Amino acid sequence: MKLFARYNSILIIISFFGLLLIGSLFYRMLTYYLDQQIDHDLMEEVLEVKVYSEKGNFYRPHEFEDLVVQYKKIDKANPSSSYADTVFYNTIKHRKETARYLKTELELDGQPYQVLVIASKFERQEQIRNICLIILIPVLLLFALVLLVNRILLKQIWTPFEQLLRNITAFNVNHERPYEPVDMPVAEFRVLNKVLIELSGKVKSDYKEIKLFTENASHEMMTPLAVINSKLDNMLQSNVLGKEDGETLVELYKATSRLTKLNQSLLLLVKIDNNLLQDEELVNLKLLIGEKAVYFQELIFGRDISVEMSLADVSIPAS
Repeated sequence: MKLFARYNSILIIISFFGLLLIGSLFYRMLTYYLDQQIDHDLMEEVLEVKVYSEKGNFYRPHEFEDLVVQYKKIDKANPSSSYADTVFYNTIKHRKETARYLKTELELDGQPYQVLVIASKFERQEQIRNICLIILIPVLLLFALVLLVNRILLKQIWTPFEQLLRNITAFNVNHERPYEPVDMPVAEFRVLNKVLIELSGKVKSDYKEIKLFTENASHEMMTPLAVINSKLDNMLQSNVLGKEDGETLVELYKATSRLTKLNQSLLLLVKIDNNLLQDEELVNLKLLIGEKAVYFQELIFGRDISVEMSLADVSIPAS
């Protein structure tokens, strides 16, 4: 995953859970204040019940108040009250609604009663939902706008960095063209660009020195080896050497020949590793293998080997 995509995914996840947490806390806080307000209204309704009982009447709320007051005669009234949530059937609207109730015990008209006051929460919960939507929709729009602006800004910031990566990938120590710097708007990227410029220059300089040393060392080694081979050839062709001396010279000649081939092989490997063999051509493998088969024909016949070849006409670019 790219850094830009990873950053955006982390930002979206954190923002989503942050909004979810804040929205949940906000909703719970509004619900808490709603319950506090309803509890206050229920207490006022209980006071209304007391006032009406002093006049010898039982308080009955208006049918459109979404309020229910129930009376139950008991043996003895205890001065206690309890609040809780419940669900009741609204006979006016013909539906079940969530509600808040207050249960208390009072002396009404000289008799102990348990009074249950139920207030509907439906309308106020609808108001809370509307308030949450009114707040949530602009927040979501703002969040989407922030993500869009963040994407555009980050893309503008990271575009030079991507160009920097392309320049690093295209940089080759074998080419004369130096590393191409990039105009970076961010201070940290400018430092990175500066370090890469200095590093590429040092790499090219060190590579040229190593290449020059390798070529010089190889040529310098070839000169004494050629002299040794020449001297050994002359000594082998002379008739003044004994049998043992001749065998010793033959061994020395073989050793110097191996050393010459080894030097040439090492030089070739250095050129291959550093991509210095640029003389590529199209090599036909069928013709090449056919030529090598003819070259080894005497060995094949001498060892009584039967060789059958079925070759496709394939060519590859190679040195």
